[in-house]
Formats: sequence, structure tokens, C-alpha cells
Amino acid sequence: MLILSRTKPLFLKWWQSVLYCSFLFFTTDLTRANDMVCFSPNDRSGSSEAVRVAAVDLVHTEQTLPVDANGQLRGDSVADQFHLVLSRLDAAGRHVGGSLDQCVKLNVYLERTEDTDAVRTILAERFQGAHKPAVCYVTTKLSLPDALVAADAVMASKRRSTGPVERFAADAAHPACAVLSAGGRIYISGQAESGDLHTATRKTLESLRQSLKFVNVDLSHVVQIKSFLTPVSDVAVVEREIRDFFGEQTPPPLVFVEWISGATTPIEIELIAAAPRDTVPDNAPPVEYLTPPGMTSPPIYSRITRVSAAETIYISGLYGSDNNPEKQVREVFEQLTELLQPAGSDLRHLVKATYYVSDESVSAQLNAQRPNYYDPQRPPAASKAMVSGVGRHDRTLTMDMIAVPH
Repeated sequence: MLILSRTKPLFLKWWQSVLYCSFLFFTTDLTRANDMVCFSPNDRSGSSEAVRVAAVDLVHTEQTLPVDANGQLRGDSVADQFHLVLSRLDAAGRHVGGSLDQCVKLNVYLERTEDTDAVRTILAERFQGAHKPAVCYVTTKLSLPDALVAADAVMASKRRSTGPVERFAADAAHPACAVLSAGGRIYISGQAESGDLHTATRKTLESLRQSLKFVNVDLSHVVQIKSFLTPVSDVAVVEREIRDFFGEQTPPPLVFVEWISGATTPIEIELIAAAPRDTVPDNAPPVEYLTPPGMTSPPIYSRITRVSAAETIYISGLYGSDNNPEKQVREVFEQLTELLQPAGSDLRHLVKATYYVSDESVSAQLNAQRPNYYDPQRPPAASKAMVSGVGRHDRTLTMDMIAVPH
């Protein structure tokens, strides 16, 4: 395990970069203990600002709720519930050769913003060692009444997959998960179609299937689906549509966030998929920024990114110093630029972005300022969701980012 901090003088940052490059050069066969590099780990939050993970199999879980083996809610407090969520995520990982000790990214969904500090305290207790995952917080209504917290995780796995993706259904012992084998992966930006929730979900899934076909893969390659829907109380409609759409296949792990949206677009869906070597052109660069036929190519996001680069960098949710919309966006991108440098990346090697905003003014600023930071030929695949909160009362923006080394 290598730990780097960005709160150092410039010459030390340079030396850390040299050390990191030497570490990778001389360690041609990384051991499981050295699969991850943590940047600026924080003992108080139990998280790192970024985690760079080597070319290993990665477990992606479903959004995990605080329920027992019978699916019944357990725990009266957010602390009790979150302990149970972490235990269930660990069980999912161990079922397929991983564990929370190998977690590289944790996405936390809170019913109430004021519970963020309690969750951070629990993470600080859970991750007391050298390794701490990147963490992102979102405030959203949850699909289970009286649930206060849920989470999904990405964990490194010692398992050697038998194919590009192995999907495992939920049972009494563990939540649903999928193992993405070491190698190529695909990030598809959120897509949305109009209609009632039933119709819009089915039409959006069909559109995503066409996008998968464009990059030479199919439904069997899907690793995880994230749906932004309104209202989240109708999640059973979406689950049923996805289950029917995948037919006899085990569905991928699912994640749900309540989306504050217009009635004509009740759902937006993004996904992660595997990109086996035989589906990628021989001369493909480490990252491709792609647009399927019939879709436009916006300068601030790509419809699809296809990644052949071996390593992945997961970034924790970042925040500005106050709630001024223009300042929040500017400061978050400045932080992101600074953080990516010691991790061996830059803004031109972002591959996936999920922007969570909780007011229209910061959403507008995000649209206005992204061209200042992104190469219009290389923006990340992205979704932007209006949500009830971003994990802090005094902020209205956070970003869930994934990058690769340059």
C-alpha cells in the first residue's frame, strides 16, 4: 500500500510522483497488498481524496440497504443502519474474492444531510489502517420506507473471472454484485426517454442496448446500472422493467437516486459495461470518446467512453469553500485539477463524471464553466442529477469522478 498526500510543498509532490513511478516500474507483478495507492487519506473521515487501483478484477455492488436476511429493515439510528450496510457490502465482496478492506470507492446515499457526520465517524472507525476508500455522499430519498442510509461499493477482488463479467443475484447472505474482469470497460452517459415511468424505462433501456451494440458488446457485458428516477417510491416499476429486459440473464446490480425532474422524463439511466479485448479495435487509444449514430457530440460530455487503460482512479466527492454557485464550480475544478496531478492523471483523462446539484443556479454555472476545463474532443461520459442534497447543508454541488492515468 502506497500513501500519498497532496498537502505538501511542491518539491515533495514532485518527489512523490518520482517515487510512485519508480514503485510501478520496479513492481511489474503487483501483489494484492499493493494493488491500490491512496492519495491524501484522512483519519477523521475514513476516506482518501483519490484511490488509484491496478489492473485487477473489480466488484461492483448493488445499492445496499440496512435489511436482514428476510429483507426487513433493521436499526433505528443511522449508525445502526450504516453498520449493517457495511457488513452486507463486506459479505458481497467476500462472496467473490473481495472485501471492504479492498474497497476503492464507496457511494453513500443519505435520507438526511445531518447524518453525514455520523457516517464519517463510522468510516473513520472502520478504515483505521493505511487504506481508505474514496467516498461520495448524496442526499436522496431511499426506496425503503424508514431507511436512513444506503451505499454501493467498488472493491478489488482476488477472484480470477472466467469471463468479462460475472453477475451474482442477491440472496439472504449477500447483496447482488458483479465482477468486472481486469481489462477494458465502457461508461455510457445517462440517457432518458419520455413517457410514463414504465414506458420511459423500457425506451431508455432499448436506447442503451443500441449504444452497447455500437461498441460491439451486449447486455451480457453490463456491470452496473444506475437509475435517476422520480419518484423513488416507484422503484419497483423500474426493477421489473430491467428484470424483464434482461430476460433469462441475471440482472446487473442496480443503484437508484431520486431525480428532481420534469414529468415528461421520469428516469435517466447510465451504465458501466465490460469491453473485452476482441471488441476493441487493434489501434484504439487508451481512452476513446465516442458518439453513436444519431446522437450529437456535446463539447462538455461524451456519450460513451471506452477505456483500455489498465488502471483506474476513483475520486472522492469534492466541495467548494462556500455556497456561491460560480465559486463552487470553479473551486471544485481547481481541486480536481490539483488532485489528479499526483495521481498521474489530468482533466483530459477523466472517463466518467456524475454531477449532483441541488439548485438551478449551480447547475447553470456547471454548464457555463465546463468548457473552460474540458477539451471538447475529450470530455468524460457524464450524467447530471438534480437531487435534494449533496451531503452538506451549506453546499449545492458535488461530483463523482473516475479517471485513468495519462
